[in-house]
Amino acid sequence: MPVSNRDEKIINRDGKIMSDDVYVSNATSWANDMVRGVSRGRGDDENAMRQLESDYGIPYSVLWRLRQGRVKDISVRIYVRLQSAYLAECERQMRKIKDGAERARQAGLSVEPLVAQAEDLVSEDSK
Repeated sequence: MPVSNRDEKIINRDGKIMSDDVYVSNATSWANDMVRGVSRGRGDDENAMRQLESDYGIPYSVLWRLRQGRVKDISVRIYVRLQSAYLAECERQMRKIKDGAERARQAGLSVEPLVAQAEDLVSEDSK
């Protein structure tokens, strides 16, 4: 089932009509970001997509098609699953940053300004 059909208008929070393209664009961006975040380097995209499939139940084929630009519309079920997985991955990355900064502090290392800024973002997000 597509996110919207042509006869039905979907309106966002700002009162603007959303098109299928917006949903596909969001899903593509989330898929790319998650694969980059899980990948261990060049040539590991396939393993990263398999890991995301295992962790979040997003089919490998969907991730692959999104990354190849071969999706014209997307089901609500997949869209919501991608959105939820993306948010979970963002939280995981924020925890990694926070834990890394804490380990650096415990080891007596000075926390670099970029790490401090990342910690500020994490603390703002948890408010």
